[in-house]
Amino acid sequence: MALESANPNNPGDVSNFDDDSLQLLIEDGRRQLEDQSDRFKHVCDRALALLTISLAVIGLMATSYPHVLRPSGTRGDVALGLWSAGALLAVLGTLLTAAVAVARADFGAIDATVMSNLSPPIKAKLAGEFAKAVVVGETTLAARVTLFRQAVRRVCWAAILLGVAYVVAAA
Repeated sequence: MALESANPNNPGDVSNFDDDSLQLLIEDGRRQLEDQSDRFKHVCDRALALLTISLAVIGLMATSYPHVLRPSGTRGDVALGLWSAGALLAVLGTLLTAAVAVARADFGAIDATVMSNLSPPIKAKLAGEFAKAVVVGETTLAARVTLFRQAVRRVCWAAILLGVAYVVAAA
C-alpha cells in the first residue's frame, strides 16, 4: 500500500528571507497546521462511522452463515466460498478501520516554551520550524487517508460478496 498523497516537499533554507516573507511563511504554517488538525478529525470521524458499518456487516455475515450452509453440491460450495471471502474482507476492513481510528498520529507543533529559549532573532528559526512541522503532519494524514480508502474498499466488497453468497444459496 503506497501512500497516495505523501508530501514530497522538503523545507528549504529560510535564512535569506526578508521579514515580510518570514511572516508570510509563519502565517501559512499556522494555517496549514490548523487545516491538518481539521482533516485529521474528519478522517477519524469517518473511520468511526465506517467501524460501525463494518461491525454491522460482520453481524450480517454471522447471521447469514446457516443460510449459506443449506445448499449442497457446487452451489453450496460457491456460496460458502463467496461468504468466506466476504468474511475475510469484512474482518480486514474492520481492522483497518480500527487502525485509522486509534493508531498514534504524528504531527509537528511549535512549542512556545521551546521558542522562548531560542536566541534572537527567532523569526527565521520559527519560520523554519513551521516548514518542518507541516511535512510531518501531511505524511501522517496521507497514511490515514490511504488506510481509510483501503478499509472502505474491503468493507464494500465484503457486503457485495455477502449479498451474492446469499443469492447463490437461495437459488
